[in-house]
Amino acid sequence: MIKNIRHTGLVVNDISKIKDFYLSLGFEIVNEDIEEGTFIDTLTGLKESKLHTVKMKTENSSMIELIKYLNPVSPIINQSAQPNSLGCSHFAMTVDNANEICELIKKNGGTEINPPAKNLNGTVKVAYCYDPEGILIEVVEEL
Repeated sequence: MIKNIRHTGLVVNDISKIKDFYLSLGFEIVNEDIEEGTFIDTLTGLKESKLHTVKMKTENSSMIELIKYLNPVSPIINQSAQPNSLGCSHFAMTVDNANEICELIKKNGGTEINPPAKNLNGTVKVAYCYDPEGILIEVVEEL
């Protein structure tokens, strides 16, 4: 039986920049580490892997894990993932004020696909935004 979703892993290129970005949105650092060795090689299926990881949480303990592959280096893709791309599409954050968070995202190097908009039944206000490395974030304000 599944108890909960533990965290969402985000592979990034510039971990310092992205760490600062998520700190600016209100995440706190839980743990920062360099991970390598047999266990990490077994887990990733990669040889001689070395990762810089930063686990971050929100006030209610929802977590993301930023992962920078030091070895093997991740390929850099110059385009943000589109919302309809196969694989993990986005992660969603429930926020107090969608407009304020979207402004923070833009102020700190992210971009906004759409300004916060109410859904058809008026229960939430939602926006899609990209972090500075093109990871798609859904911002949700419950009304």
